[in-house]
Amino acid sequence: MIKLDSALAAPVINVDTPLVRRVLARRITASGYGDTPDLVAQRLLAVGGHPVSGVVNISNYVMFELGQPVHVFDADQIQGQITVRLAQSGESIELLGGRVVKLDADMMVIADEIGPLDVAGIRGGARAAVTASSRSLILTACNFDSVSVRRTARRLDLLTDAAKRFENNFSSAAAGPAMLRLTELVLELGRGARAGELFDFYPNPEPPTKINFAPQAINQLLGTNYTDEVV
Repeated sequence: MIKLDSALAAPVINVDTPLVRRVLARRITASGYGDTPDLVAQRLLAVGGHPVSGVVNISNYVMFELGQPVHVFDADQIQGQITVRLAQSGESIELLGGRVVKLDADMMVIADEIGPLDVAGIRGGARAAVTASSRSLILTACNFDSVSVRRTARRLDLLTDAAKRFENNFSSAAAGPAMLRLTELVLELGRGARAGELFDFYPNPEPPTKINFAPQAINQLLGTNYTDEVV
C-alpha cells in the first residue's frame, strides 16, 4: 500500500484533443534517486533493453513488465501548465538522444507553456528529461489513439517500443496498474521519497472485459492441479 503525502498536490494536466483516452499523473519528490536494482537491470538486458539510469530504467522496466508505456518528467524543467494537444504547425522538439524533429499539426504532443516536452506515445523530449540532478518528478501513464500514434511514428521514423504498444490499441484500464507499479518502484529508488495525489483524466472508462475459459485448460497448459476455488 502506497502512503501518499497530501501536501503534494496532483499535477493538473489539460487535455485539448479527443485523441487522448486516459492520462494519469503523480508527483514524487526525493533528495536523490539511487542506482537501478540489479534484478531490474538484468531483466532489462534479458529482453533487449538498454539500461540508462535509475528512474529511466524503472520506467522502461514497467513497460516491459506490464505492457503499458509510462514516462517520467523532471518537474523542475516544466514551465507552467502541462497540456496534451496537437502540435502547432512548424513546432519542433529535441528528442532524447539529441535528434530534432519538426512536427505537423496533426501530431500529438505533451507540452508546457514553452513548447513540446514529448511526442505523445512515442518518445520523450530532452528538455524535461530525468537526470542525476533531478529531484522532483512527474510520473505519467497515458493511453492515446492508436491510429494517431502509428501515423506519427511512421512519418517521423520513430518506431519505438512505446509506439508499437500503443499501435496495438490495448485497454486504457492498463494505465492504472502501471502507475501503481511505477510509483512503488520509484519510491523504492528515492531517498526520502514522497508520493503525491493522483491525477486521473478518464472521460470514458472501459467496462471490464469478461473472458470465458475452462478452468481445466489452465492445468493442462501449466501442468498444475488448481481447483476451481483457487482459480
